[in-house]
Amino acid sequence: MTSLPLDDVERLHVYRNHVTDWFVARSPEDAVKMAREYYAECLTEAQKDWLDFEQEPDDKAITCHTDDGEVTRTCAEWAAENGPGFLFSTEF
Repeated sequence: MTSLPLDDVERLHVYRNHVTDWFVARSPEDAVKMAREYYAECLTEAQKDWLDFEQEPDDKAITCHTDDGEVTRTCAEWAAENGPGFLFSTEF
């Protein structure tokens, strides 16, 4: 588990777009900036809703299915463990 300074962890949240992707960011605007970098030039006008992010509750439990099994954490734990950036997608 990555250790971030407490003041950084307290500002990080999990944001989900209304399509498939989850990011750890400090604000919806920060999530949009990260998503633009992540998607690069792939977004079409029809996909602009991919940049519409909503903050998930910090105490919401999310389960990630991996090749090694399932991992469940709260959004706050996912944010603290992974830091800012792309978290995961429901498409992978």
